[in-house]
Amino acid sequence: NFALTNEVAASIPTKESERVSANIDAIKTMKNIMGDGRIATPEEQAMLAKYTGWGGIASKTWDKTESKLSELLTPEEVETAKASLTDAYYTSPSIIGAIYNGLSKIGFNGGRLLEPSAGTGRFIGAMPSNMLPSVKNWMAVELDTVSGNIAKLLYPNADVRVNSFEK
Repeated sequence: NFALTNEVAASIPTKESERVSANIDAIKTMKNIMGDGRIATPEEQAMLAKYTGWGGIASKTWDKTESKLSELLTPEEVETAKASLTDAYYTSPSIIGAIYNGLSKIGFNGGRLLEPSAGTGRFIGAMPSNMLPSVKNWMAVELDTVSGNIAKLLYPNADVRVNSFEK
């Protein structure tokens, strides 16, 4: 499984234009890997980890990006991406670290884990190494096919399901 290290977390883009570029690169990489039917290399995983989704992208930027995405994604995937402009936000690695720190302080040290709205699986990748040995099973559920498939490539040892949580 891919580890969302501090170094990788620092490379995740925050500026809108950089996010769009990184997202497109990640989608191309995902499609190539899946088309080849193989696992992702560590370099490819580092690229996939930079995918930030489309939440917060301005409509003006989206209008310029949508035609590029239409060449890479199915019409349904483009519509899903567009619909996520107002509500798809990924948890920052610093927030995830604080959550794990809090869990540790209350005695959590692993077990069976569920990430019900996984995105690309940042909670899986950012789990502290001292908790990893006691994790029995990671299950992640993500409705968006692009994010869910990226999570599958980043965390092949996790049970990542691309479906609605209700199903």
